This record gives sequence, C-alpha cells and structure tokens, in this order.
Amino acid sequence: MTSRRRIALRALFAAVLLSLPLMIVVRESVGEPYPGLYQPAFDGSTMRGDLFGRDEAVVMVRDAAGERHRIAVTDLLDVPELERGYLLSATRSALRDPRRMRTPEAVAYVRERAAELGIDSPVRLRVTWYSTTRGPRERDGAERGVVVQAYSVRLAP
Repeated sequence: MTSRRRIALRALFAAVLLSLPLMIVVRESVGEPYPGLYQPAFDGSTMRGDLFGRDEAVVMVRDAAGERHRIAVTDLLDVPELERGYLLSATRSALRDPRRMRTPEAVAYVRERAAELGIDSPVRLRVTWYSTTRGPRERDGAERGVVVQAYSVRLAP
C-alpha cells in the first residue's frame, strides 16, 4: 500500500471516529433522523405525546381453598430468559383469546404450570388485561390502568 493510500485511509478512519460525538449531539438536539441508528424496541409499547402506553395482563389463579395467587405471565408461559422477546410476544397472544384458553389442552397446561409453581388444586384462572399509560418521569411517573378485557377459565376437572 502506498504512503498516500495509507494516509487517506487513516484520515477516513479519524473522520468517522470524530463524527460519532457530533452524531450524538445532533440526535440529542434535533431528534433522530429516520432511518436512524437506534431502532424502536418493537415491544408493543406506544408513545402518545409524552405518555407511554402498553397493555399488561394480570393473571390470577384461585385454588380449592379460595386463596388467590398472582402469577407473572412469563412464569405461566414458561418462556426461557433468552427467548423472552419474540416468544413472549407470540405466546402472550394466547392469553388474549378466552376461547383458546378454554380448550382442554390449555386448561391442562395451566393446571400443570400452577402445580409446578406450588399452587395446589387450582380451580379458576382469571386473566385481566389493562391498558396502562404512564406519564413522564419528571412528573409523578404514576401508572394508570383501564380494564380492556377480563375473563375466567374453570380449571377444576
């Protein structure tokens, strides 16, 4: 490689390296141009103005003694830690459909998972979906939820 090409390559590398902080300053001051370097998370969340919105499921299982147990969706669906992104999104859709959750296969699965999680004699599953919005952190940061769907599934044989 000639000396001139070597100098040109080093100059190009230095220009790219020095432009990185400039890109950050531009992104912070005027917003990120599209297509940008930072892509959205695609996690089902939405921004409306300065409010953050998302649908969340609350899963409760009642046992034969009448005690209620709250189960995390990730625990109920038994999604491995490394596969939570896509798999959790795909399997959570099953919780949206009461007919799907009332099939014998789904009922057997929920009974088995409840037993694995230490719940003896589960008799009822209750799924409540909330549409939540959270204000910016500078304000109160409190979460407000509205019930958008709720249903029960009988688990007792």
